Amino acid sequence: MTLPLEDLRVLAPTRMGENLVTTRQEKPHAFPTRRVAGFTIASTTPASATAWLCNKAAASGGQPIDVHLINAYSIASAESDDALHEVFAGAGINLADGKPLSWLTTFGANPLTQTRGPQLFTDVLDVGRVHGVTHFLLGSSEKTLARLHVELYRRYPGVQIVGAYSPPLRPLSYEERSRQDAMIRSSGAGIVWVALGTPKQDFEAQRISRSTKRITVAIGAAFDFVAGTQREAPAWVRRLGMEWFYRLANEPRRLGHRYLVGNLRFLYAVVRRRGVGLPR
Repeated sequence: MTLPLEDLRVLAPTRMGENLVTTRQEKPHAFPTRRVAGFTIASTTPASATAWLCNKAAASGGQPIDVHLINAYSIASAESDDALHEVFAGAGINLADGKPLSWLTTFGANPLTQTRGPQLFTDVLDVGRVHGVTHFLLGSSEKTLARLHVELYRRYPGVQIVGAYSPPLRPLSYEERSRQDAMIRSSGAGIVWVALGTPKQDFEAQRISRSTKRITVAIGAAFDFVAGTQREAPAWVRRLGMEWFYRLANEPRRLGHRYLVGNLRFLYAVVRRRGVGLPR
């Protein structure tokens, strides 16, 4: 169900974000790229990715672009799921959301820089205020969405959250998907943030983008981290590229298979699909 957004606003004084948005309008795939395990990934920085998204969202007219935050687990999952492989292969933009991707492309032109989903989410909401970017939040629980709204309005006064929806965990019927898409279209959102967990969020980000003619971003656990319902790894752990180990230590039963087996599958995929390709 949708949430009464006007009742969740908490306005506190805070400095508006810097204007990082450039006036240059780039086309999809305008970033230099590198190929990892068969996938084309944009070589960009968090600031450039933020500027690009804000520019696209602020431009007039619907822009069906699906953005995916790719990491070792994403690639491992796609190795055994042809449908997911097709999503990443046909994505509007893939961004490197994992340190291993940066490490693998250190040498040569256009190395990949990590763009973490939670950072991209908050940066775009911050910078997007200056340019009137509007947002729709899709995923997580109603309780988390309520806490998320409070925190976002506290951090970023003036941010435009024009809709939010917590869909059932089960697969949606055709009628339910149609109602959800109509809700997104009628909201007028420039960006739809999809937090349904990998790989579900990636399938939905692509489908919703094509159905609603909106920019969609598959954003992972960003809602939970910002809302405070899950603990985020300390900054020094993230800088070392050990965020996966921190999350594994905190949730071993849920994430054990994902990281221990998934990391091996990732390495296999890199070797099987000819490793790290030449930059373009």
